[in-house]
Amino acid sequence: MPSRNPRYRCPIFREDPPGSTTRPCRVTASRRALCSSSPGSANTRSFPRLFDGLRKRFDLIAFDPRGAGQSTNTFTKFRLKDIADDAVAILDELDVQQAHVMGLSMGGMIAQEMALAHPERIADLVLCCTMCGNRPGRRPSPLIVGRLIRGVLSATGEARTAEGIAERFGPLLFAEGTPKELQVDFFGPRSGSNAPTKSGLVSQLLAVRSFGVHQHLNTVQHRTLVIHGNDDILVPTMNAQVLHDALPNSELALLPGG
Repeated sequence: MPSRNPRYRCPIFREDPPGSTTRPCRVTASRRALCSSSPGSANTRSFPRLFDGLRKRFDLIAFDPRGAGQSTNTFTKFRLKDIADDAVAILDELDVQQAHVMGLSMGGMIAQEMALAHPERIADLVLCCTMCGNRPGRRPSPLIVGRLIRGVLSATGEARTAEGIAERFGPLLFAEGTPKELQVDFFGPRSGSNAPTKSGLVSQLLAVRSFGVHQHLNTVQHRTLVIHGNDDILVPTMNAQVLHDALPNSELALLPGG
């Protein structure tokens, strides 16, 4: 199924069809709740506990955005708004008129673009550990971004095990003192996934860098829950307060940890 950008094709399926040669935005279930996650190595299999929890109350649609997981990345420049359009195309294909939309990290930025460009397709929003762009928000420091990029691009061989991933990314995602076994357990589902391509990662990071919607968020009327960790060093916690202040119908939940 072509998305609204003719240069990007996003065929959709619910299970791997026999003989399939494309790796699309993978739909893990149908209807009602739409979820998009973070950049880099994250994909629809990265958060099984979160998805299992959501399935108890919703039928879940989860997809890999451009440059991640099983989605294709045939060109090197896109905007997060393009991925928001992809998400709406997925809803169209599944004949879902409106969904609860949840986004984590980069997925939260995509959800904001979707709320601005396609408000009628959203019932309500959940924005987790995300931001609305620079000024008055604050981006991760160049040091942290550098650690993230080096960790993703060096994740081969033993580094793709849960222990190896925890060694690289645990300090970025977990509060100091979090038991190592909990980190390894969290990263376990990612150990079997393919490492992202360099072009896919760079494309995503450039799209995040160019993202900025703060000046438009006062027009978003959806009920919104903003969730963030008090010790988040990857996406500074102050971004949650910026989002809460900018969104007219939002609630803010700050949780212990990163």
